[in-house]
This record gives sequence, C-alpha cells and structure tokens, in this order.
Amino acid sequence: MNRKERVIILDSKPLGEICNPINQDKIKPLIEFLRTIKISLRVAKITDYELRRELTLQGLTKGIRNLNKFKQRQEIIPIDSESLFLATELWAKLRRDGQPTADSKNIDCDVIMVAQALKLQKQFEQIIILTIDIKDLIRFRKFGIEVWDWKQALSDCKYQEINLYNP
Repeated sequence: MNRKERVIILDSKPLGEICNPINQDKIKPLIEFLRTIKISLRVAKITDYELRRELTLQGLTKGIRNLNKFKQRQEIIPIDSESLFLATELWAKLRRDGQPTADSKNIDCDVIMVAQALKLQKQFEQIIILTIDIKDLIRFRKFGIEVWDWKQALSDCKYQEINLYNP
C-alpha cells in the first residue's frame, strides 16, 4: 500500500443506504466520485454484521443481496484478536473519560469498527469513517480517525470535494 492513499470505512447506516435498492441513483455519483479520486472503500466485518442482522430481522432480501454484491467489490476488514484487544482498550478509555459510545451492556459496534480502522493507520495516510452518527464517532478524531457526514458526502460529490466534519 502507498502511504499516501486515503481510505473510507463505511459505518452501518451509510452501508445500508448504499445497499438499499431504492437509493441506487442517489448513491451512484458518490461512488463514482470516490473512484475518480482513488479513495478506496472498506467495510469492517463488525459493520457487515450490524447491517446484516437488521436486514435479516426485517426480511429485506434485496438489501442482503445488494450487501453481498457490494462486499464482493470492497475489501473487508477482518475482526481478529488484535482488533478486539484494541477495542477493549478503547472502550475502557472512553468509559473512564466519561465518553461512552453505547450502553455498557451493548456490544458497541462503533468501538470495534474504530479498532479495526486503527489497524489500517500504518497502511494509509488518512482514514475516514463515513457515518450518519457524527456525535458517536467524532470522539475518535483524537486517535487519528476523520469523520465525514453522510449527507455532506452526498453534497460534496457534486462539487468534487470532501468536507470532513470539524467541530
């Protein structure tokens, strides 16, 4: 990997929007824009799980089919022992700092996704999480993870730019 490359990791809601059969015309300009500027997309395995469980629960077979097709074209970030160890450390640090991302009994997919993203920091110059839940993920900027708002991304692609969230 070239250290100058940037990567976007999709949170579950943008991934769901991309896989929603109704949204294909709305999504196409964003995907083409990212391809043009050579930013690759990644899907964290935990995010696949989070979206897939909801699609399965709701019986949305077209969405599941689209998710499977999308995953064939994108690299999946695996969950491994190192990611889970890092997620544990992040989870505890955020709790001690009074910044939890989920209820203490929740699996906290966001922290696991961020841990998976952090493992990519040696490979990429910039890691961006594309999300709808800015408030949940902005706290990870201190770890070197940038955040891009989904609605902003849909707008930005029209102007061929990326405006990352900057509080």
